[in-house]
Amino acid sequence: MIKFFTTTKYIWLSSRVFLIILFSYVFLSRISDASTSDLVANSFTVFLVFLMVIITVRELLKKQTHYLIRFIVGICIAVYGVMMSYLVLTSSIKEGFTPILIMFQLVPIWVILCGTYEIVCGINSIKKHRR
Repeated sequence: MIKFFTTTKYIWLSSRVFLIILFSYVFLSRISDASTSDLVANSFTVFLVFLMVIITVRELLKKQTHYLIRFIVGICIAVYGVMMSYLVLTSSIKEGFTPILIMFQLVPIWVILCGTYEIVCGINSIKKHRR
């Protein structure tokens, strides 16, 4: 799995940039809500986007990113992907099962794979650091 993720590095880099844009859009669309739960969700999304930008910039500069940052980002992105998958599945149950809704499971799977990439890169950086 490490070989797969290292050979497709630029695909995951562009996917991270797309996720930065996507999460920023989510943040900007939710900023008008002023409830406490929305404030927590918005601050969590801003924190995640900030860490993803740090990883992207350091990767473009060919500098090593701390493995803990990668783990945090990877786990958060994977959790977002699982939540997206849950929302797609529950909406298909409410509105009736259609094959089109199954196709929308590809996006959460892709997001989970992006999170897995970050976790694998964190593990890989630990291995490089020990040598």
